[in-house]
Amino acid sequence: MVGLGQQAAMIRKRPATPNSLAASIMFLIQITYHWTTQP
Repeated sequence: MVGLGQQAAMIRKRPATPNSLAASIMFLIQITYHWTTQP
């Protein structure tokens, strides 16, 4: 969960881009990856 929080902070630091949808998808992938690696 700590690693997930750190990545979320990194994503939030990034400026808003027209590809916000893609960024959201990548964020969901990161969350899924962490939940699958550390259930």
